[in-house]
Amino acid sequence: MESIDLTNADLDGIENFVAHSDVIMTDAQFASFDSVIFEGEGTHTLTIVDDENGNIDVLDMHTLSLAEGSGNLNIIDSDEDTELNLSNADDNSENGDIIVGGEVVQSKENISVGVENDGESMDASDADYTFTFAEGNYTYTVDNFEAGDILDLPDSPSPTVVNSSYDDGSVDLQWAANGQVLTVYINWV
Repeated sequence: MESIDLTNADLDGIENFVAHSDVIMTDAQFASFDSVIFEGEGTHTLTIVDDENGNIDVLDMHTLSLAEGSGNLNIIDSDEDTELNLSNADDNSENGDIIVGGEVVQSKENISVGVENDGESMDASDADYTFTFAEGNYTYTVDNFEAGDILDLPDSPSPTVVNSSYDDGSVDLQWAANGQVLTVYINWV
């Protein structure tokens, strides 16, 4: 598939950009959108070029997402030294992997957890997981929790951290409200 080159296009005033094919755009164009969404099956390629022929120091990917049913997104950066800021991403790869320079830099697996999972555990070592917890009376264990994994606990009140030992590589999070208690046991390597 041939890429659509937008580097010389006037995209002012466009807030939300939806692409169904491979796209080339400048870092300034990318940064000007409120959202950039890739739709359609297969791997998509987003090529970012510097519009000022200098270095792109940091490229914030918070606007980026993949639509449900789409494939992976391959990002090609014309300046190989660019730092991609994926930390602000809004579940930007929940439906596929984000690949930079041939390396998967972010992959999300969404896990919904509720009372039906009481006493269960999950090994999070093979991908970046987002665990979304429903209210209820139950316990759940996440083993091998690491950078890139996300715990999405019920809204308010904030969970309580229980840490009986600072040496054991684990911590417990407890959320309690309306007579319900949810305890999440977190273990990491």
